[in-house]
Amino acid sequence: MEAGGRPPDGSLLAGYPCWVNPSLLAGPDGHPCHPMLVPLPIGAFVSSLIFDILTRTRAGGLPYLVDGAFWLIGVGLTGALAAAVPGMLDLRISREALDKTRWASSR
Repeated sequence: MEAGGRPPDGSLLAGYPCWVNPSLLAGPDGHPCHPMLVPLPIGAFVSSLIFDILTRTRAGGLPYLVDGAFWLIGVGLTGALAAAVPGMLDLRISREALDKTRWASSR
């Protein structure tokens, strides 16, 4: 550790606040949490879209689907935030993922 409690520049946690514990990012059996959280907002947004389409195409309008779509958008946004935080932390910790991201964005 360098002065100020920061890891050296070449280490895996370089540039990371000293209070971040990498073991907190791991889910069951050491797998990352981000992939487990991603399906929730995807499902909520797709369901909300289906509810909106059904509301538009039905003669009565199905007002209860409008309320459901509203709540599903809220669930999707909350789930997206819940998935984004560990995703960004995983990306910051994983040099391999960072290298893949750099490679993909350079093409």
